[in-house]
Order: sequence, then C-alpha cells, then structure tokens
Amino acid sequence: MAKKKTESDKSAPEKAAPIQDGRMLPISYPESELGLFANHMIAQNSGTEFHLSFFQLHPPILTGTPEEINRAVAKIDSVQAKPVVHLIVPTDQVAQIVDILQKQLRPSQQ
Repeated sequence: MAKKKTESDKSAPEKAAPIQDGRMLPISYPESELGLFANHMIAQNSGTEFHLSFFQLHPPILTGTPEEINRAVAKIDSVQAKPVVHLIVPTDQVAQIVDILQKQLRPSQQ
C-alpha cells in the first residue's frame, strides 16, 4: 500500500536509483524507522571509505562537596561509551552528506 503524502513529505525531493538497464527507479522508504540516540561520534578515513562510529556517552554522576567531587574525578580512568551504530560510507558520498547536513543546519542557526 502506498504511503499517503503529508505536508512534510512535499519538501523532501524524490530520489531515484539507477538499475542495470539504465532506468531510474523511485526509492521507497519505510513508514517508520527506529530512532537511536548518539551523542558522540568518531570518524575514520581509510582512503576509499569513511567509518563513522556513533556512541551513547554517559558521564558519571558526581555529587557531594567540591572537594568530594574533585577526589571522585581524580579516580576516573575512563567514561563508558555504548556503541549505537557503525556506518561505512564511500568517500565520494561523504561530501554530499556534509552538504546536506550543512543545508539542514543553516536555518536552525539563524
């Protein structure tokens, strides 16, 4: 069953994917997707692709007097990061991704 277009769908451009005989077929997207939260990212470039690793980083909760907090901080060796997803993206697509993100970010910065 085709998804009914909503007002928010109108701003999204139609995308198409090439197939072997040269035709362009529309890309259909699922109606709902699982959202994952990540507040930390590491990017690595292997030359032909970028490895983008996303994590949930939860700093420790520190309470007490300033002296107690300072002592607790001094004992911390690391902060645990829970892996969320690891994406491997061809290098030639990274510039396109950056451009899309910058266009989406600009209105929120004004």
